[in-house]
Formats: sequence, structure tokens, C-alpha cells
Amino acid sequence: MGDRASNRDAAAALARTLQATADGDLTRTFGQHAATLDASIGDAASDGGPNRTLLPRITFGDGAETRGVDLELAGVLGEGGMGVVSLARQRSLRRDVAIKRVRDPANARAVGALMVEAQVTGSLEHPNIVPVHALGTDARGQPVMVMKRLEGVTLQALIDDPEHPGWAEIEAPDRLAFFVGVVRRLCDALAFAHARGFVHRDVKPDNVMIGRYGEVTLLDWGVAIREGIPLAPDAIAGTPVYMAPEMLYPHLGEIDARSDVFLLAATLHHCLTGTPPHHGATLGEVFLAADEARPPAYGAETPVELASVLRRAMDRQREKRPADVREFARALDGFLRHRDAAALARVGASRIESMCEAIERMRPPVEIHGLFLEARFALEQALHTWPEHPSARSEIRRGLEAMCSFEIAQGNAGAARALLAAMDPPPATLVERVTVLEREVAARQADRDRLRRIVHDQDERVGARERRLGIRVMAIAGAPIIVLMGVLIALGTVRVTTQLLAVMTVPPVAVLGALMYRFRSGLLANRISRQMAFTVMVLITLIALRRVLGVLRSAPLLEIASGDCFVVAGVAAISALTLRRLFLVVALLFIAAGTIIPLIRDWIFLPVAAAGLLSMVLVLRGPRSLQRPLLAYDGDDSTTSASAS
Repeated sequence: MGDRASNRDAAAALARTLQATADGDLTRTFGQHAATLDASIGDAASDGGPNRTLLPRITFGDGAETRGVDLELAGVLGEGGMGVVSLARQRSLRRDVAIKRVRDPANARAVGALMVEAQVTGSLEHPNIVPVHALGTDARGQPVMVMKRLEGVTLQALIDDPEHPGWAEIEAPDRLAFFVGVVRRLCDALAFAHARGFVHRDVKPDNVMIGRYGEVTLLDWGVAIREGIPLAPDAIAGTPVYMAPEMLYPHLGEIDARSDVFLLAATLHHCLTGTPPHHGATLGEVFLAADEARPPAYGAETPVELASVLRRAMDRQREKRPADVREFARALDGFLRHRDAAALARVGASRIESMCEAIERMRPPVEIHGLFLEARFALEQALHTWPEHPSARSEIRRGLEAMCSFEIAQGNAGAARALLAAMDPPPATLVERVTVLEREVAARQADRDRLRRIVHDQDERVGARERRLGIRVMAIAGAPIIVLMGVLIALGTVRVTTQLLAVMTVPPVAVLGALMYRFRSGLLANRISRQMAFTVMVLITLIALRRVLGVLRSAPLLEIASGDCFVVAGVAAISALTLRRLFLVVALLFIAAGTIIPLIRDWIFLPVAAAGLLSMVLVLRGPRSLQRPLLAYDGDDSTTSASAS
């Protein structure tokens, strides 16, 4: 900014000159010095400024019926340092308008400022800039500006009074978002003005009107100038407590859109902190504070991102500020988007903290998992809205690591491995712990599978249905044949020979083979089923071999029949040790049958039939206490089944 030391001395001297006009109020607007009035009007107006003598005459009525008078004054709306704003009724359009005139017609500076404001404002037709309906002169030849009558409250009033009735009308429960939104809409108005070459120079809360329905209007364009045009050194204009440093040196021609960016940030600063950015007991002290433009400090109530945006926008060096109001607006838009993301991130971080505490206190896993899911969802949503969030990713990683350690402690290798997959890269220590856990889990699973196979092999319920069905078929088909043969032999109708016994072995073997093939899936499903089937096949095979050998050596019939019973008894006794105790009873029945056969001679089939039928009944309906093997461990009921065959 040129020779800043000499410029600062000049600004301090001017401050002492202007101090007398400040009336102790350092928040009022200072206009151009009278010596530079004509030049500043020329700078601000696109065609060299309006000529007062060429303006149309505007007349006012006093409430009485006056022919040809369209505007009827109805009272004063407000008064400023240099102007008065009156309320008027425009009869032709049946609406209220605002009339702005200078307080002192002899004050050339005030007159010039009003004319500049009228022309500049009138050329800027924008929703956030007050519309100007007409510029003319009154009966005394003094300029009069007719503009839209605004209803509402100034932003300054809302800042000063948190209980102001205006807050209820605009319904803004989130006041920080409301303030940011107001400044964001001011950006639109200034972007429009900057596109036409004008710089406002006096953006502040007192110049912002908030309508009853949330309308935002930027007022008071009386000190606006053309961007980048040098003025006289004493042409300082604006409000000192908000000024950008370059505004103290208008002769350097550095006042541009970035100066308004500074003022926008200073306005938002006032909204957030309740005070303007520059302070001082005198105008000189305020000018010095504005020239230094130290980075403002913010408390915890101001979000970090918003504070960063404001510090950059109020940087002492123009080059470090946003290049224009659109860039500043984008930063505010980003903050509003990020604010929701930041809120979600805070929720997620708090859930992570609660989850870690729950893990330390050994709370139920369902509670820990619930906190983790809530935290992860909130943090991932925050990152979806704001991928560059400064802490969301680290919080997610902290939660994943804590949850992975918890799953490892719980022995959940699969869940721990899934959590590791979500970390890029995963911590080496956790990878090692999960790998060790997976080996341990695999070993335990192998042991469980082996025990499960053992239990399955010993479970008599497996294939029980097929075994029962096979026994019933054999009983239904074989018992009547055995009884019939016994009766026929006893009556002498059929003569029993060793050859007949050998031949009679064939049908049972054929039936048994057919049954085992038909029900092979159940009869061979586990070890104990296979053992039973094998035992039966061995028994039938032994009997068949004995009978064939008996035929070959011409053994007595009673010896063969009795021997068959003892073979069955022996196999049953052995089966009682490893299969069921009831086979011991079967063994006793066939021992009895084998002992009786030599004594009854012609009725040898009856003891066999009786022993066979009783054995089948025992196998199908025997008491539970006989369903376990003799060699079974008394404390182990794993092989016991009420439904076993």
C-alpha cells in the first residue's frame, strides 16, 4: 500500500479533524470530505453524476385534497446523521413509499451523497437492494429520493436485543445459521453491484434490513464509488469500526470488491460476537485498529471452519482475502453444508467415546455394538457431505481399532477380520493378533468338528427310523414263516433236513440285503448304524456258513439248529458290550432256545421263533435303561436316545 507510515500519519491527522463531527459515535457513517465531493460524484455515477437543475419536480401534499399531488406525507420513519426518511402515501398506486431528503440542504456533502445514492441504487435492480422509484427535487430545489418502503427491523437491532420481537417474526431458532444466511444474501447483492463496477464501502448491520418474511435488503449506497478509482487522501468514507485497512487510504485506488468482502466478514463478525472488529476510545484509535486489522479471536461458540473463513476474509492484505464476494459466498455455503456434517461428526465422536467407556466397563456386547453402529453411521454420513472433514476419518479409524480389539477379546475372529478390512492400512499389531486368533479359532473348530463327528457316529437317532422299519418288515415277513414251518414240521408234513436248513438261509439273506440297499442312506449314516448293520451281516453269514459246513460234514440237525442259537447268543453278547445292554437279554433268550432244542426234537423251530420275536420286541420297545452299551461311561448320555431302535 505504498508508503504506509506516511499514509498512516495522514490518516491519523484526518481522524483528529473528523473526531469533532463524530459526536462520540464511532459506529456512524463518515462521508467524503467536502473538498472531494464533485470528484466522488463523478466517480460513482456512470455518466458524470446527475445535474440537480435537470431533475423533475416532486411535490407533496399535507393530507388535504390537493389536485395533481400524488405523494401525501404521513410522518417520519427515521433520521440519520445527514438525512431524514419520511413515510408517504402514493395515491395513484395506492401504496406506501419512503421519501429520503437531506437534513441540512446547505450541507453540500449530504446533498451530493443523496444524489449519488439515488443514482447508484436506482441502477442496481436486485431483490436484495431497495428499489428506487424516482429522483427529483422538492419545492425548495433540494434532491428527494422516492423508494420502496421497507418494513422490518435492522440487523443491528436484532444483534443488540436477543429478545427483540423481530426474532419471533422471522422464526430463526438457529441464529448462527440465520446470520450466515443473511450475509450470504448480501453477497448476492454485492456481486451484482460489483459486476457493474460499484463498491458499497459501508456494509454493516445498521445498513441491513430484515423484512417480516425474511427478506434481506442492503441499504445506504450513499458512499458507493467506482471500483479501483483513486480519490483524494481525505475522502475516507464508511464506518470506522468495520473498515478494511485500504479504506483509510482512498488515494491509493485500492478500494475494490475485496474491501466489501472485508466489510461482509466484519458484519458477520459483529453478528457472532456482538461487537464490531475494530475498537478504540477515539476515532484515531479506531483508525489505527483498522489499519492493523489484527486477526480476530473467537470463542468455542464459533465453529472453527467459520472462524477460519472470517479471518481470511478480514486479512490485512487484500491478496490473501477471497478474490470476490462469490468466492466468499461459496465459503459460507460450504460452511453451512459442513456445519451439518460437523454436527454429525460430533455425534459420532461422542458415540465412539461412549463405546470405549462401555468396553472398559465390560458392558453387554449388544450395547457396545449399538454404539459402534451409531458412531460409524454418523461419521460416514458426515464424510459423505464433507469428504475433507478434519477429524471424521480419524474418529472412524479410532472406533474401528477399538472395536477390532473388542472382537479379538471376545474371540470373534470373523468380525475382527472384517473390521481390519475397513482400515487402510490396518495396524500391524491388530493384524498379528487377528491372525493368532484365527489360528486358535481354527484349532478349536477342528476339535469341535471332531467331537461332533464322534457324537454323530455314536448317535443312535441317526438311521433309527430305517432300522425300526427294517426290523418290522423282517418281523412281519419272517415270524409267520418260522411259526408255520415249526407247525408243519411238528405235524410231520415237512421233514427237516440239514439241506433244508441251508436252503432256508437264502431268503433271510436276500431280504436283509434288499432292505440294507433300500435304506442304505440311514443304515450306513454313522458309525453305530454301520456297526449294527455289520453285526447283522456277520451273524447271517456265520449262520449260513455253519449250515453249509453242517451239510458238508453231515452234522446232526439238532446240533446245527442248537448251534445257530448259540451263534446268535454269542454275537448278541458281544454287541451288548458296545451297542446295547438289551442284546444281553437277546443272548440269554437264544441260549435258552439253543438249550431247549435238543430236548424237544420235532418242535425245534418254536424256541427259535419265540426267541426271535421276543428279541424284536425288545429292540423296538425295550426300556431306556437297556439302550446303552455295557461299556458306556455312566456320566455320558450322548449316545442315549429315547427314540433309538
